[in-house]
Amino acid sequence: MAELGSQDVTVQAQNLQKLMETPDTLPPVVGAKPKHPYADFVIARRLQTLATLDLLAGLGWDGVLATMDTDFVADGGAKCNRTDANE
Repeated sequence: MAELGSQDVTVQAQNLQKLMETPDTLPPVVGAKPKHPYADFVIARRLQTLATLDLLAGLGWDGVLATMDTDFVADGGAKCNRTDANE
């Protein structure tokens, strides 16, 4: 997941408990990071094809990725319930 740039992780309860019980022996952080850790992120070459796929889209997918400009919650989710694939 780190190769894909995942910023989140799900930790099982027993592992989280063990982490909480582990003493913190690291020295305090004294400086700030110079830039965002993903500023120069590049997807590993062997995984680049995955960035162009949407496995949940089905066989008729036109290859266009979702845009963050679309408000899928507006109008009661009307954009999610469309029937015309060309909209």
